[in-house]
Amino acid sequence: MHPFELDTDRAKFDDVSVVATLELSGPTDVGACRRALSKVAAGTWIGARIADLVLVASELASNAIEHGSAPVRCRFLLSDERAVLALFDADPRPPKLHDEDGSSMPDERHRGLQMVEAVSDRCGYVVDAGRGKWVFAEWWSNGPPAPDLEIRVDD
Repeated sequence: MHPFELDTDRAKFDDVSVVATLELSGPTDVGACRRALSKVAAGTWIGARIADLVLVASELASNAIEHGSAPVRCRFLLSDERAVLALFDADPRPPKLHDEDGSSMPDERHRGLQMVEAVSDRCGYVVDAGRGKWVFAEWWSNGPPAPDLEIRVDD
């Protein structure tokens, strides 16, 4: 899980449209989030990776609700080449990725962000100073871009 700079002076999602924005208030909203994203993604190129999208939505939404602060917001953006799933919460602390060797994993929980990294083309987070953070995952129809592409999820 990598940090990215939030640059409000440059438009970095000009190639995508906001397809869905959901407000999440508790754990029961995670299922509603999965269902909404499944419906929106069906019939698009990301539909071929719907299982990955739904898994990531579950993990990021659950983490934001359990470890973050309200408000929690899910945003799904889509273009012909790019899909972005981003979760906002008002806690500016970066997400905690546990050790890959499992040394800090006392049980079967706390492996969600590793799953997010495994099933997305790229993932990371953006701290929005004074407001909170966005944690995101991206998929590309033709594979991931060069590593220097910047990220922005406007509110």
